Amino acid sequence: ELRSGRGTLRWLLTDGRNSTLVSSDRSRTMLMSRSAGAPLKAGNSKNDEAAKVTKLEEYIKARDYTGALALLEFNRKTGEEDEDKTLMWIGYSAFHLGQYQRGYDAYQEVINTSGNPPHEVYLYQAACLYYMQMYSQAEEKATEYVQVSKNALKDKIQRATTDEAVQEKSKELKRERMKSQEQYQKMAADKPPSDEEVRQQITKEIEAEHSTQKAPELSLKNRLLFHLAHKIDDQDKLMLRHQELTDTQEDQLSLAAIHYLRSHFQEATDIYKRLLLENRDDLALNVYVAMCYYKLDYYDVSLEILAVYLQAHPDSAIAVNLKACNHFRLYNGRAAEAELKVASAPHLCASTPPTCCYSVPDPRVAGTFRPGP
Repeated sequence: ELRSGRGTLRWLLTDGRNSTLVSSDRSRTMLMSRSAGAPLKAGNSKNDEAAKVTKLEEYIKARDYTGALALLEFNRKTGEEDEDKTLMWIGYSAFHLGQYQRGYDAYQEVINTSGNPPHEVYLYQAACLYYMQMYSQAEEKATEYVQVSKNALKDKIQRATTDEAVQEKSKELKRERMKSQEQYQKMAADKPPSDEEVRQQITKEIEAEHSTQKAPELSLKNRLLFHLAHKIDDQDKLMLRHQELTDTQEDQLSLAAIHYLRSHFQEATDIYKRLLLENRDDLALNVYVAMCYYKLDYYDVSLEILAVYLQAHPDSAIAVNLKACNHFRLYNGRAAEAELKVASAPHLCASTPPTCCYSVPDPRVAGTFRPGP
């Protein structure tokens, strides 16, 4: 599962291939094939720069990543936009188009050209490598992110605990003590903190601030390593990462996905149903629950739950495919084929047999996914 800061982005993997799953505005979903986007129009107003930003946001909001990518490449050639910011958005758009190598290369260019690249770039590269099934390299990138982040924190602490900084902090603490006469009299007999105590306090404050700021990235890193542990079949690491999961929606989606992948369909169903009760607007959760019930051989229940999603998005490839699979199990192959033929989406092929029995709810392991500062 990935988050752009503008809504939750979810996807599914079907038999190792990318498929389309459209969700609600609150729980937006990646489109692997581009929807028809508005053509780019040349403007000559004084607010061209603002218009470009607005247009990019419109493309992202509409999940038209092909259009966004074309606009970003054009802006990059003209040199009118910040290079690092443009590259971050290029990586973001390419990632959501399933062009993981292109996304990885864009992030690598940020690292190569930027004097101080954002630390999360290494995590984004790890996510790209994960979906290219390069699991050992993805784990190395995640480890590199940890090391870079630790080094940055260490440097920040060193800069903040110089003699001058400690003296300034001591003066600040003294001013806080003297805010009120009563408090000052009460603490007058107290021994002033030593320089070492001040350094320790500064270090604790910086570490606390760092943990707060990096919480989304650390959560993303844990989910990524959680899925990697499953892929490489390392049970010790899997349990370790499992213990670090929280009750956030992103973490619970990742846990449910792992349950599904390990054929623990009832456990996955329980998590998805609980999340659905808490987030009624996340229509994609209906598909996840329906897929679990399909695996549990409750085909009629699966169809009933799936109907909620199909009512909002009747052209979803995954939803139509799942419906066809349920009809195949309940009736016969002709009934399944008829469901595929009814589908109006041009990317659905009636001659392709249902593959939903291989479908895996695999919410993206990346959590808070921001393309740039």
